[in-house]
Formats: sequence, C-alpha cells, structure tokens
Amino acid sequence: IEIFSRIGSGYDIDIFTSPDGRDTIGNRIPAAKFAVSPPFCDASVFYLAYLKRTAWARKQILKGNYDLVYGSSDFFPDVVPCARYRKLHPESRWMQCVFHVYPPWFKRQGNALRNILGSLAQQLSFALAKRGADLVINLNRDVSRQLAGRGFQQDRLIVNPCGVDANRLQAISATRQPLQGCFLGRLALSKGIFDLPKIWRHVVERMPQA
Repeated sequence: IEIFSRIGSGYDIDIFTSPDGRDTIGNRIPAAKFAVSPPFCDASVFYLAYLKRTAWARKQILKGNYDLVYGSSDFFPDVVPCARYRKLHPESRWMQCVFHVYPPWFKRQGNALRNILGSLAQQLSFALAKRGADLVINLNRDVSRQLAGRGFQQDRLIVNPCGVDANRLQAISATRQPLQGCFLGRLALSKGIFDLPKIWRHVVERMPQA
C-alpha cells in the first residue's frame, strides 16, 4: 500500500485482492482499480480457500495487459497468477515479495498438518519465483541469504526493509507518557508473542521502571 500510494500519476494500477484487502486499502491508492475475489473464495477451510483464490486470480489477471506484475507475498495465491502471466507474456516483468522462509515443518511449532502444507506451498512458490521472477524483494538480509542458499540468483535479490511514515507519526500529539515497549502483529505463535515474557525479563533488568 505504501509503495503504490507513492508511485505518482500516469500509471494504471489494477489490484487483485480479497474484500478485507479492499477495505484495508480504502482510498489510499487513488489510481487503483480493484478486482475483488467473490465470497466463495473464502467460504471453506483455510487451504481450500487459498486454492479457490489462486484459481480466481489466475483467471482474472489474464484479462489485463501489464508491463509489470507485482506479487505482494510468497503465498501461492499471490505467486501463481504472476507466474502464469509472466509465462504467457514474456515481455512483461515480474517483481515478487518474499517476507520469510519457513523452517522445516518438523521444527516449527504448531499444527503438524498445517506446517507440512505451508512448507509445501512455499516450496512451490519459491520454485516458480526462482524460475520466472525478474526481482525478488526481501525485508532483510537474513532472508536474502537464505534465498540465495536455496538457489535464487543473487543479482535478482533486493533488500527493501519496511518503513514508516515518520512525518505522520510526529504529527500525532501524545496523549500519555511514551510507551517503553510495543508489540504489533497477529496474536499467533509464529509472530513471537510467546517470546515476549522472556524478552521483557531482560528489558527490566536494564530498565526496572519498564
């Protein structure tokens, strides 16, 4: 959202997303036109919904004529349509985001079946991106090194960390004392929420008032 809200005028931008994605973006990308996935894409179990969304997006994207396709995550509903378009339109360019690399399923905590399916899905996404993406955007150098170790070409890996709008934050007036710590993310094991008590113990050793 932050990237495409700053891309400027003179571009036609089509966004393929879910109803939640459409609500999240709102009016922040004025030039965008939206194709929103129908309800049947989400009316099922998690991975079946992914398959439905992939099939829908794969069909929708082929209706357009694009110079650039941009996969916003390494989940296969965001990768497979880009890979298909790039294959049928070799003159186009494909930029793919990868935010993380799953550990082996047997080392990852949580539901074993979901871990196996998640790992297999990411391997599929990586195989497609490795073969067809012109650039692979990473959030940090650690992920970039892991992808290079998995056979991605080093000259196609770009590190672009997430940023914040500092001016917007500074314009917000403080209503209470500054926070000494903040967690932002889904309340799930994979986000590290259960590591925080151990981390905070080290914080209060240095900052007893925290």
